[in-house]
Amino acid sequence: MYNYGNALEYIAPPIFAPIVTIEYPIDNTTYIINVTALNYTTSGSSPQSCWYSLDSGATNNTLTCGNNVTGLVSVEGANTWIVYANESEGDIGSSSTTFYKDTLPPIINLTTPTNNTHTDVIQNFTATFVDGGGTDNATLYIYNSSDDLVFSQFNSFIGSPTSTELGIEYNLSIDDTYTWFYNATDIYDETGGSQIFTIIW
Repeated sequence: MYNYGNALEYIAPPIFAPIVTIEYPIDNTTYIINVTALNYTTSGSSPQSCWYSLDSGATNNTLTCGNNVTGLVSVEGANTWIVYANESEGDIGSSSTTFYKDTLPPIINLTTPTNNTHTDVIQNFTATFVDGGGTDNATLYIYNSSDDLVFSQFNSFIGSPTSTELGIEYNLSIDDTYTWFYNATDIYDETGGSQIFTIIW
């Protein structure tokens, strides 16, 4: 309120956008479960309407201001969730969180030698490994036609890469039909196996 001579003029205090804070899921966190809840708080100006997005703002869903959201489904890999709130003058406040969901074991693709390869030279048994949280280790297994394990080798990956390639050389040397594959474990102890390839020496 200001005094201009004998006249008093009321100056309304400025109204700012509501302050939105997402409390769960936590930003830059990897979860090994399906994240189903979105918890948030608002402060400052009282919000008149609220809404949220589960796809970086591409689509929106309305919600009752002050109510958390449950029964959601997060996607494998990166998720960006946003909560918005606006006040009576239309000023919008928002908060976003980007988190990662990793409930699957590493994806393994055998590359060389190709399936049903005929060979008489040393082979580099190669595969690619992809995992949202990071692959911790992989093991190559080679079996002969009698289903005896003739070779295995464990490899630990430095830095637990999310995408990498591994090749292990081995000389089969004895005429036979062999099968080979990789198993891999990610940083959350989820283990998966590749397809099985055949190689004929």
